[in-house]
Amino acid sequence: MVNTGSFKTPARRLLFASLAVVIALFVAAMPAYAAKGGNGGGKGGHAAPAPAPVNVTVQLGGSSFDPSNPCAFDAQVSWGGFANGTSVFVRLLDSAGNTLAISPQISSSTGGGWYIFTFTFTGGSGGVQRDIAARGSAIVNGTEAAGPVSNTVSTTCTGPIAVSWPGTVLQLS
Repeated sequence: MVNTGSFKTPARRLLFASLAVVIALFVAAMPAYAAKGGNGGGKGGHAAPAPAPVNVTVQLGGSSFDPSNPCAFDAQVSWGGFANGTSVFVRLLDSAGNTLAISPQISSSTGGGWYIFTFTFTGGSGGVQRDIAARGSAIVNGTEAAGPVSNTVSTTCTGPIAVSWPGTVLQLS
């Protein structure tokens, strides 16, 4: 007859050790799973709300305020669908997406409007040919919501960039 008593004890130990390892792995994984929202959502396992659509656009072109200066560019930013008091600004970008200059923030007293910023390269022209573009952004609930990149404009202008805002904010109701 085979002595099964000695077999049960190591088998039980192995079973309990395996169970302990599985439980430990499960407990260790839970904080990371919960931090991600469990089921793909926010804290508490609920689905996070979808972000609000960004409705900020910019058109970039030669300056209508300084038409004789080939190194002055107007960035007309338009926005809509935001709460009153939203701040809007424009970034001037190089072709790699690096920020060359940032306009001041302007506040909108209504949910939409448009405004023109003028970016002027103060070193004049004569540099290498490069493309520039602009991106409008809104500050919504303390968070930057960036719109799409504008059309590109080719320039040989160099030097520091001055930003002016020659008009008033035109509000949309």
